Amino acid sequence: MIVGIGVDMVAVERFDGMKVHFLERVFTAGEIQYASASVNSQERFAARFAAKEAFLKAIGTGLRNCRLKDIEVVHDELGCPHLGFYGNLESYGDKSQYRVHLSLSHTSQHAIAYCLVESTGAAVGQESTD
Repeated sequence: MIVGIGVDMVAVERFDGMKVHFLERVFTAGEIQYASASVNSQERFAARFAAKEAFLKAIGTGLRNCRLKDIEVVHDELGCPHLGFYGNLESYGDKSQYRVHLSLSHTSQHAIAYCLVESTGAAVGQESTD
């Protein structure tokens, strides 16, 4: 069952010359390392920020009882982006309860993220038919 969908688009120029304090407040160490290693780091930071916002829109809570650092964009061995969760959002990482789908794209001007959150049934007290 679909819990929610979210989309967010960010102007990349907002991430030009970001202060270290802001980056450390919003992004995990892994995200900072990944994005900073690229020539187009501001595009990668913008895409990660959009992903966090898209997820929060999908679950419909905003930043209540969580921090942006509780959501982390990670990549699998093929480079496909996924979300990792910490703190009060940790249950969204439990694949027996939720499936979270993420798509990212960016140009030199804009970054966009689309997120779909599904409940597996266990998350809403339904019995699984698997």
